[in-house]
Amino acid sequence: MSIDDPVVEHPLIGRTYELGLLRTIVESGKAEFIAVHGRRRVGKTFLIRRFFNDIGAKAFYVMGERDAGKSRQLALFQKSLETAFYGGERLPRLTTWSDAFEMLVAGVRQQVRSEPSRPILLFLDELPWLSTPKAGLLSAIDHSWNTELSLIAQVKLVVCGSAASWMIRKVLQAKGGLFGRVTRTLALKPFCLAETRDFLLSRNYALSNQQITELYMILGGIPYYLEQLQRGRSVSQNVSALCFGEGALAGEFDRLMHSLYEHAQSHISMLTALAARHSGLTRQEICGATGISAGGRLDLWLDELEKSHFVARIDDFSRKRSSVRYRLVDEFTLFYLTWMKNSPGGVLGPDPSENYWGIVCGTPAHASWSGYAFENLCLKHLRQVKSALGIGGIVTSAGSWQYQAAGSRSTKQSVPSGEGETELRGAQIDLLLDRADGVISMCEAKYAQKPFVVDKETAEILERKIRTFKSVTATAKSIFLSIISPHGVAANEHSRRLVSNVVTMDDLFRP
Repeated sequence: MSIDDPVVEHPLIGRTYELGLLRTIVESGKAEFIAVHGRRRVGKTFLIRRFFNDIGAKAFYVMGERDAGKSRQLALFQKSLETAFYGGERLPRLTTWSDAFEMLVAGVRQQVRSEPSRPILLFLDELPWLSTPKAGLLSAIDHSWNTELSLIAQVKLVVCGSAASWMIRKVLQAKGGLFGRVTRTLALKPFCLAETRDFLLSRNYALSNQQITELYMILGGIPYYLEQLQRGRSVSQNVSALCFGEGALAGEFDRLMHSLYEHAQSHISMLTALAARHSGLTRQEICGATGISAGGRLDLWLDELEKSHFVARIDDFSRKRSSVRYRLVDEFTLFYLTWMKNSPGGVLGPDPSENYWGIVCGTPAHASWSGYAFENLCLKHLRQVKSALGIGGIVTSAGSWQYQAAGSRSTKQSVPSGEGETELRGAQIDLLLDRADGVISMCEAKYAQKPFVVDKETAEILERKIRTFKSVTATAKSIFLSIISPHGVAANEHSRRLVSNVVTMDDLFRP
């Protein structure tokens, strides 16, 4: 297969940073070795193929085949080589990766002679599958890059893989072989809300910002999942049809985990534990919840989940390493573990996909999940939050904060509020923006279908949080309370007294 062949007709959506980096790579005037990684279904292959096709690069493209042997992988490589550089001419059968890369280098040199200024893309997709055990592919890549390809300025060698554990060990943090060879790294993330809206519009699927927000909290910004949506169906209908019964995404979680990780069950155990604790878990708490030893591979597995954007590492305001918490932030994984994994079958009729999500919506469990999913959405759109707060140009560190009163859920302690002795209870703040201008923005994410109401009880809770935070941290900074809610905050005596800033759903949709 060659990228010179026609590719998907849909336009590239978003990816502003990534496209800028790729343009820099093409214009660098030197050979580049780029490692692309990111979770499965996020659009890595499409981005690379489409960009280099659009700039008219001469391209060699081969994708590894899962669970295939060395001879099959070499056959795929040879077919792509013959198409890209040898006009379809049949070459002698390749039996080693050294021979394969000798022929590739020869084809590249021939291409340089015929078109000296044309960029050349060498794209090894799903490299973990292409590289079978003890086959010598990585050493062949290393040798060819060092001796030949790195000296050819037009060459842009791209290696890509969804298997995070393999890419980290063998490419990104390799101790030998490809160590030090990679000149650029591109970590592809899911779409943000604005990109998701643009993507859906490009497929002629027009939804309101509210509907897109609901959809994002379920599927995230994963292009492959969004492509499964059918026009003429509501969000609820699409979710029911895709995720339950015999839906196209019903078995996606297991496929996803086992394609990404060598020790998938350990990763699943950690994700399951994180899904059950919305406040996140420390490293020690993960060990306690899963039975996984604190030594050995725990840090590697957490790094793999973080690099694949399934979990986020949230620094504590105290800056203590032991207080760092890991939080499940992948929308589809949370949705699967909360709703899909144990969804009932026959009790809903012959086709549970027809009505299950409609039945669930509006229940207390749905409200709990919605609140957590919306918090995750806000964490993923910190740039938009800061812009809405008017602090985009201020140096800011983001973190969370938790306090558990020693020995019990509450204790008596003097606080600097002028109220004397008062009850100092445990408190949790999911997002703190510690600003260089002497202010801390305490952000509360509140998911609601209408303007959020700060009633008397809510106001007391928020005030208690602020008092507790000030007392325990002894901060001298001013505390500004910010509410992030889809439709803003209803004006009343409590909101006017307490809330300094409001961030709405429309703010989160800004590019």
